[in-house]
Amino acid sequence: MRTLIREELQHYLRLTPPLVEGLLDPAVQVQPHGIDLTVDRVERLEGAGRVGFASEVTVRPPGREVPFNVPDAQGGRPWVSLEPGAYRIRLAERVHLPRDVYAIARPRSSLLRMGVHVGTALWDAGYSGRGEALLVVHNPHGLHLQHRARVLQLVFFRLDTAPQAGYAGRYQGEG
Repeated sequence: MRTLIREELQHYLRLTPPLVEGLLDPAVQVQPHGIDLTVDRVERLEGAGRVGFASEVTVRPPGREVPFNVPDAQGGRPWVSLEPGAYRIRLAERVHLPRDVYAIARPRSSLLRMGVHVGTALWDAGYSGRGEALLVVHNPHGLHLQHRARVLQLVFFRLDTAPQAGYAGRYQGEG
């Protein structure tokens, strides 16, 4: 197993389907050791979730969309002002992991420096979809977030041996 580097990521981006589709600017988003993903939708969590051993009893908490409705002064993409709290975010890009590649997402360091954390899970080999993550604003003064801001870096690992079957869970094809 090893980490994919920029040149390998660029190769995977040329495949059909590409490793990641919907990049705003590959020259900016493709990093030496990963690809930056951007936020498309924000929801404030508005109820309790439910987690059990079996995925059939696991229920996502309800959420209410927080719209990007603050205009950009320079006429660019709109912003949203977030108070401290927990938010579910949907990522803009669609990820297509081959059976011999899995990924781990980490928050961009600029968010951490602002008192904001993004929690994610492992992205299994064979997963395809627009992922979601948990954005937690710890900063008591909140966060101003622009639509399609880069929030995560997805780091890809190539397996020495591909499993016979890739991810086939309930989130396959999400978003």
